[in-house]
Amino acid sequence: MPRTVENGQFKMVISKDWTSGFFRAELWYFYDYIRNKKWLSLAKKYTEDIKKEKFNRGTHDLGFMIYCMFGKWL
Repeated sequence: MPRTVENGQFKMVISKDWTSGFFRAELWYFYDYIRNKKWLSLAKKYTEDIKKEKFNRGTHDLGFMIYCMFGKWL
């Protein structure tokens, strides 16, 4: 997932990164605000990629990683 832009390029992170849920949550918030099915489809697609982290017990950042997106989805 994209974390930021450095030198004109996306800096990507893996699902275990503490910021990995931010981009996904933004997709859910876009859908919630705009109500365009395009955003819903993207939010669902990218949220599937991080579901496995709900079992991650090796971080104290789990709320950052999954709460906003799963809270919106549910």
